[in-house]
Amino acid sequence: MEQPGLRARKKQETHEAIAEAALAMMVERGFDDVSVAEIAEVAHVSKVTVFNYFPTKEDIVLARIEDHTAGTADAVRDRPSGTSPLDAIQTHFTRLITAKDPITGLSDRPDVIAFGRLILETPALLAKFAEQRTREQDQLAASLRQALGKGADSLTCHLAALQIVSVLWALAERNLRATVSGTHPRVVARNAVKDSQTAFVLLARGVGDLMPAPTKG
Repeated sequence: MEQPGLRARKKQETHEAIAEAALAMMVERGFDDVSVAEIAEVAHVSKVTVFNYFPTKEDIVLARIEDHTAGTADAVRDRPSGTSPLDAIQTHFTRLITAKDPITGLSDRPDVIAFGRLILETPALLAKFAEQRTREQDQLAASLRQALGKGADSLTCHLAALQIVSVLWALAERNLRATVSGTHPRVVARNAVKDSQTAFVLLARGVGDLMPAPTKG
């Protein structure tokens, strides 16, 4: 009888084999030109097994970044005493930029750049990204409600989470498009730091400063 640890390891190996097989073919040929049957054949599993691990073909591609959806919520929940939620998120995102984490759109690795290009060129994957963004917003809103205590207004937390997550994804997409276009990684990273600083200043102030009321007269 298989031990639980061995079963878990085999499941993880199968998960990785499917994802690696799919990505290798999709980067070379495009998302739409690779079938689940081909993925199953290369990964040495059945089509049923593929769908047991990944509900859709899009999920196979985006599985590698699924874990990041809880990052901003965790940053708020685990922030040091005396640190505001927004400052904690900025510190978290700045740390990711400094580390050139691919989730920020930064990388000098050809395989990661090819992965980013695949996403940008595939409407179905961009649509799936929107689902991940919604999950991240929901998780952050819950974390903000917890951080602000019993008096926290759920609408305020929801709107704040929507703005913060939208800004973070916009920054990451901006970085990714620059990276995929061939801009030198050092230039993209330098601009990413400046763009992030600008974005968090705007988040802290709100957008009112950008849209002043017209003067009378």
